[in-house]
Amino acid sequence: MKYSIKYKNGKKYYRCHWYENGKEYDLTALSKAKLNEKVETTKQRIREGLTLNNPNITVAAWAEIWLETYKKPMVVEKSYNKL
Repeated sequence: MKYSIKYKNGKKYYRCHWYENGKEYDLTALSKAKLNEKVETTKQRIREGLTLNNPNITVAAWAEIWLETYKKPMVVEKSYNKL
């Protein structure tokens, strides 16, 4: 694992980059503590065999995930129901 610091838009970000089981992982956070938490969570998911990225996901399935995760919290329920 390689830890580094990068600056973007005047903010300091902590970064961790590594390869595991032939896959590349790159995480960033605004604090060392948050980054360590993200790294541990990601490693736990890898140990448990949970899929982090699914290259075979369909557009329809991704659209459903996107709507629920990103769009729904940002609009009122009436607008969401029109989608």
